[in-house]
Amino acid sequence: MKKELLIKNLIHTAWKDFTKDWLTWVLLSFVGGLVWSALGVVVFYHVAESHHLFVRLFLLFASGFYAAVLYQNGLDAVFGRKLSLVKISPEIFTVSSIFSIAILSYNPYPVPQYTEFLSMLSMHNFHTAMAINWVIHLVIFYLLFRCVFVGMIILEEKISLVRAVKKSFKMTHHHIFSLLMILFLLALLLPLSIATVAGYFIALPFIVIMKCLLYKKLDGAKK
Repeated sequence: MKKELLIKNLIHTAWKDFTKDWLTWVLLSFVGGLVWSALGVVVFYHVAESHHLFVRLFLLFASGFYAAVLYQNGLDAVFGRKLSLVKISPEIFTVSSIFSIAILSYNPYPVPQYTEFLSMLSMHNFHTAMAINWVIHLVIFYLLFRCVFVGMIILEEKISLVRAVKKSFKMTHHHIFSLLMILFLLALLLPLSIATVAGYFIALPFIVIMKCLLYKKLDGAKK
């Protein structure tokens, strides 16, 4: 049965879930952002340039780990549980790896082979190179969009990656346009909030909770 995604109701519920533990959420956002920024500064100013690729991969995994922790707490909030904070589980590491791969997939430019391939192709036919680049990004975007709930499914239901991907495709099947609209609005909220600095520490957890609510709403098995 197709479920309606009423954004007004989702926003109201997400804000209510956020305000229950607002101080914990703000601290999670602040400490996580501070640690990640400090790691980046230390690494790029004190690590040899020859090791920068390894460092980028490390920071990528750290970003994925931070995202996994946030989503675990988001799921706790929407299902009425006590927040896990930084409780470590095998699923956290699995989802950290998935998020890291997803981030790298949608931004393949740091991969030298991809950049070299585009540069070489551009010398012969610039328009073909750009068309291929756009097609690759559109395909990746579509796959990432259809897999938007994979991390949450693994964290909440502790099932395999293959089953989580199948379930995410099923959950998004009838809601492509409404989900795109909601996710687009959430994607705009975060960069806008950075302008106020303090607003970022509210917007980040709010966005996480909103996405977890979308998962809860579309998961027919959950009541």
